[in-house]
Amino acid sequence: MLITLTAHIGCVRAVAIESHGGPEKLKAMVLPDPEVPEGYALIRVAATSLNRVDVAVRSGNIDFKVRMPHVPGVDVVGYVEKVNGNVANVSVGDLVVANSVYGCGKCRYCLMGMEDYCPLWVMIGVHVWGSYGEYVSVPARILVKPPGNLNIVELAAMPLTYSVAWKALRMGNVARDSTVLIWGGSGGVGTALVQLAKARGARVVATSASDWKLDKLREIGADLAVNHYDPDSVDEIIEYIGGDGVDVVFDLIGSTLQKSLNLVKPGGKVIVVGSVGGSYTSVNIKSIYYKHVTIMGIHNASTADLRDVLTFASANGIKPVIQDVIDIRDAADAHRAMERGLIFGKIVMRHEWYGD
Repeated sequence: MLITLTAHIGCVRAVAIESHGGPEKLKAMVLPDPEVPEGYALIRVAATSLNRVDVAVRSGNIDFKVRMPHVPGVDVVGYVEKVNGNVANVSVGDLVVANSVYGCGKCRYCLMGMEDYCPLWVMIGVHVWGSYGEYVSVPARILVKPPGNLNIVELAAMPLTYSVAWKALRMGNVARDSTVLIWGGSGGVGTALVQLAKARGARVVATSASDWKLDKLREIGADLAVNHYDPDSVDEIIEYIGGDGVDVVFDLIGSTLQKSLNLVKPGGKVIVVGSVGGSYTSVNIKSIYYKHVTIMGIHNASTADLRDVLTFASANGIKPVIQDVIDIRDAADAHRAMERGLIFGKIVMRHEWYGD
């Protein structure tokens, strides 16, 4: 059974690419409506936000083949326009947030609510058209109705970054009096980790590649903020934390993995959440087993993680760090800013086509 809110024009206005390359490849286009298979919902996107994976998709610096034309955009916040089939969790007209990844829906991981572990996982804006378009079709099961005290702009900055940060904190068992280190704390996931870790009572050390971002990290809760390119950064961190190291390291850079192993305490955890410093690095294996260190990796999170972090953020008054709010048609400018390291937190992009 297909339930529809309104009839629309039968095509989608979107910012999309027809080939890989620089930010200039992002163009306003008119594309066909997404299909809405059984069990799916069509979302009219109100806003999205820029993620580093968007830049990777646009540039072609990604491990997945993209069929052209392609609509990037991971974060989906908007209104349910259509549902196809017996969908129990959302109704037409609901404001919803979509989890950024989903699985086959049939394997043991999916049946346990761990679709981010599915071998056939699909990421919105990477494997399928994403939120730079007015409409997105996704499985209804990955939709979450958000708390009422987070507005659309705030919600647009949260799906990928906050769910991943929440999963990382959960896997790291971060609680009151934990000490954590965040390599690369000034981006979307990094700022979310700082805020959420502080709200859970942890002591937080965060790093950035830019000195101007260090004060901002302190403003959002970092107890110590250092430039990770400073040759004295490791000594500064050691002097500050004292003892035998930090409980958990969240490594968003990748090339800092050996430093992470050096700084984590015996029996601690190193959780790799990104690789902005490159996909390959070398480590001393003895620094893992001599210290009984656990290394984990996270590429995405589950719908339950998204639901839980939105509830936690709402209850604790946490708002995402948003540097700017722009029109989706200015996405190329946002991409340029990210590539130049000029963003602290997130840039939100609204769909404001009006009557165009």
